[in-house]
Amino acid sequence: MNGIVCTPSTKEFSIAPILNTTPGSFIQQKHQFRLLITGLTCRVGRAVFGATTLIRDLLESEQSILVLGRPGIGKTTIIREIARVLSDEMGKRVVVVDTSNEIAGDSNIPHSGIGRARRMQVSKTELQYQVMLEAVENHMPEAIVIDEISTELEALATCTIAEKGIQLIGTIHGNCLKNLIKNPCLFNLTNCQMNRLHY
Repeated sequence: MNGIVCTPSTKEFSIAPILNTTPGSFIQQKHQFRLLITGLTCRVGRAVFGATTLIRDLLESEQSILVLGRPGIGKTTIIREIARVLSDEMGKRVVVVDTSNEIAGDSNIPHSGIGRARRMQVSKTELQYQVMLEAVENHMPEAIVIDEISTELEALATCTIAEKGIQLIGTIHGNCLKNLIKNPCLFNLTNCQMNRLHY
């Protein structure tokens, strides 16, 4: 049994796992660990209206778009706005596949920044590619928005979706196109029918 106790005055947590074997045995262990929280990461999803002005012609062309850039540069912010523009201003059926809840938030009601787009939350990161394909099979989207394509299965699912004529908007981490080409898991994305934006 694991217990977590918080001492508010010191901000320390005491984690005490207790291993009890069968009653009457010799072996009973109790460990005390004290952890001090040294940092906290808080990410705030925000809607930046008008962020898609420069790429509006690509959105209207109905071609798939892959956004490439370093962490923290604004890839998720731009695809959140793309989801809103596609669903609200262009009237498309848009599905957002939200693995880490960064695009549409963590509550039961999606972030207003995605407009009328539907959100499909992913329970486990390793199931993202299945949810991507499920979105195509069950929801008849005209566009799918996916953040952080990072595995070979996700790359294959991305290509499958793009080749079915569904507009796919996705992001990947990297400094330049060369990073994508040299990544064996994501190399398949270079053969897909997608435009690439570098931030």
